[in-house]
Amino acid sequence: MGFLSALCILFVFYRVYRKTKENNIDNKTNTATFNRIKKKEYKPPVITCDYCGSKVDTAVYDRCPNCGASYDLDSEWINRFDAYEEESDYNQYYNSSNTGSIYQRTFQNYGPNKVKQKKTGSLKKTFRILTGIFIAIFVLSIIAYIFDYDSSDVGVDYRGNEKVNEYSYEDYQLVDYTVEGDGQILNYYFDNDENQNITVTLKNIYEDHSSYRDGYKFEFEVVNNSDRNVKIVFSAHTFNSYSDYDGSYLYSNDNYKKHSTVTVYEELSNVAQSEIKNISFERCSILTTDSSTIYDRSDVATITTTSTIDIGYNLTRYHVIYSNDYVDIYSAYDYVTDSNTYINYDEGLKYYIVNKTEDLSFDVETDGYLGQGKSLYTYGLYNTVSIPGVTLLTSEIYSYEDYFSDVKNKELYISFDFKCKENPLESFSTGYIDLKTEYWRSEG
Repeated sequence: MGFLSALCILFVFYRVYRKTKENNIDNKTNTATFNRIKKKEYKPPVITCDYCGSKVDTAVYDRCPNCGASYDLDSEWINRFDAYEEESDYNQYYNSSNTGSIYQRTFQNYGPNKVKQKKTGSLKKTFRILTGIFIAIFVLSIIAYIFDYDSSDVGVDYRGNEKVNEYSYEDYQLVDYTVEGDGQILNYYFDNDENQNITVTLKNIYEDHSSYRDGYKFEFEVVNNSDRNVKIVFSAHTFNSYSDYDGSYLYSNDNYKKHSTVTVYEELSNVAQSEIKNISFERCSILTTDSSTIYDRSDVATITTTSTIDIGYNLTRYHVIYSNDYVDIYSAYDYVTDSNTYINYDEGLKYYIVNKTEDLSFDVETDGYLGQGKSLYTYGLYNTVSIPGVTLLTSEIYSYEDYFSDVKNKELYISFDFKCKENPLESFSTGYIDLKTEYWRSEG
């Protein structure tokens, strides 16, 4: 459309230019003729008689009224006009066919013609400027048409197709188990238009067989069928029904061009189990390239594989410090480990949270520690999600306040809030849990 608009505008300005040029030529012709005629403009027809020196009004007398002499041969009379040019100009401006109309237009409009000439210079200058502007629009329209230019592309890097083994030291090989189902973790339609959708699909899993490192690569197919360039963010802390928020996790935050299909790979290292039986994505989001939210998936996307490994976790040596129908919360105090090595729990305490539900996930937050009736400013619990059937090990939760030292021998309380992602009515709070009494107890 920009290309056609530029063509139409240039055609209009070309027609204006031609009309202006034609008028300018007419103005110049009329002005030149006027200047020539003005030199021969009629003057009072009075001459001096060569015989007696009297003044003779040739418009009244055909001879000198004083002496009667004829002035037909008078040099002043003969030399007064150039007969040929006078006759030519007379025929143009005074003959009966024109009846003075050309003469009147030429002389009556002389003043306005001078103004027109001045305006013509300004108009030509304006025309040149406008022509330059629209030529630029014309060129940019062609560029936009050829390269499908989008101003949102400026300064934005887009992710393209990748290889599973990008470097010579890598040796990732396809595992012998496969992804179950369609593997989709994201499928969003703009305005419910089936031709304007974005999908993210887990296609394959590769295991590193090199001696350099130990880990996995996950192959994702990202399809952007929409008319928008977008940023896609997805993350996973949960593998094999276990979440370690101080351990390995998968995170992707990249831009993808409109009408594109690309294959990308995300790495994961230090997985506790020998295979990947399931993986849960607690966040799947679509944003604009300047990070304004378009869509957030509200539930957790869990992908399973055909792996048959056992993924049960034994927490019997840890003590339950809180329990209800939704979750069991364990202290992460390892009595055996603590008896053999020095552990500084003043750097923070960890907690196991087992989600006992089948279909409810929770955003886990804390009101912080409480000591001797005083709230302690608390850190360490960020973007934590408890997923159905998953054992969660939190990151270290700590405080920089002076009271938070030698905590094993002090009164200390903590409260957790569980906000249900699927149904807010299922949300709950633990209230303050007595850690001095419960946390360091051991059943083993």
